[in-house]
Amino acid sequence: PEEIEALTESRARDIYRRLYLEQAGIDQVKHGALRAFLFDWAVHAGPKRAIRQVQFLLGVHGDGVLGPLTLDAIEQRDPHELLTAMKLRRWDMLWDQARAQIPDATWKALDKTDVRYVHGWARRLLSF
Repeated sequence: PEEIEALTESRARDIYRRLYLEQAGIDQVKHGALRAFLFDWAVHAGPKRAIRQVQFLLGVHGDGVLGPLTLDAIEQRDPHELLTAMKLRRWDMLWDQARAQIPDATWKALDKTDVRYVHGWARRLLSF
């Protein structure tokens, strides 16, 4: 609609920063690559869902809130190992989502163009 057409890039950046970095607490993640990946995940899956997945990987209570316990657990982990685990977890979620949308009988008959979204998701994950 008109509101979207009138949206400036600057205003869009402000909205993303406020909703996905500040309100979700992702701006408190110290390691830049972890922060960027979690931000991207939050934009595409919702902040609570993305944070719950990270909490699962960390073995902390999965309430979807990036509070002191979760932030401390993030800081205690090797950032490269955690980033790899986050990528794998996100890939599993994306793959499950793709599989759920395609009946098993059809899955075997897919050609390259049918899985273009899966390839795009994989490229996005590997870009981090």
